[in-house]
Amino acid sequence: MPEDLLNRMFEIAIDEVKLEVPLYGGVIETSTPRAIDRIKSLESFGYKRFVVTPDFYRTLNTEDEFFRLFGNCRDTSNMDMTIYNIPSCTNSYIPLVAKKNA
Repeated sequence: MPEDLLNRMFEIAIDEVKLEVPLYGGVIETSTPRAIDRIKSLESFGYKRFVVTPDFYRTLNTEDEFFRLFGNCRDTSNMDMTIYNIPSCTNSYIPLVAKKNA
């Protein structure tokens, strides 16, 4: 979908909902820099939440790759972030990790 149409869709959605119900902007991109650009766009439209998936076309394999992607997304904005996976599209499987307190 062309960027201008996607942005228009985000604008219409936020205008229709008027923040009366939770609205999550989708961050489903091919790279971390593109995901960060999308997050910044959503924030500029007034979104309070976003949902992010692992990158498309690039399989993430290690815990560090996931922490780096999601950490960079988290550091981009103060919006609420939800992590979502679509393994059939991303070919990545988010590990369940519990880090010990040092």
